[in-house]
Amino acid sequence: MNASMPLAPATVPFLETIGAQILSAKGGKATVSCTLADHVRNYAGNMHGGVIAAVAEAAARAALREAFPRGAQATVEMKLNYFRPILAGKIKAVARLLDGESRLCVANVDLFDDGKNLAAAAIVTMSR
Repeated sequence: MNASMPLAPATVPFLETIGAQILSAKGGKATVSCTLADHVRNYAGNMHGGVIAAVAEAAARAALREAFPRGAQATVEMKLNYFRPILAGKIKAVARLLDGESRLCVANVDLFDDGKNLAAAAIVTMSR
């Protein structure tokens, strides 16, 4: 465990770069949103899949960090299914820790478009 590591970073520069923000993190759950902007569009004009993946991972990480605030954490594996493109507005990721009792923690992340339609779903495995 790294005693000098803060409980939670005040800002996450990468999330700022893509325009994402952590909306909430409590009780092993977290919500992260990201607004569609020109710098996060793919060649077709939709939100880039890598941005969607980053938002999913950020939500899972925020849920883990809230539940286990100390120590180094790393994403080990992520499975992401895309169901519909993000054409306008925002994407909202809602993460929930499924298991955090061992060194490996698993989170489920559902990602919704502005119409509250399921746009993607992820399972994220992280170490702590």
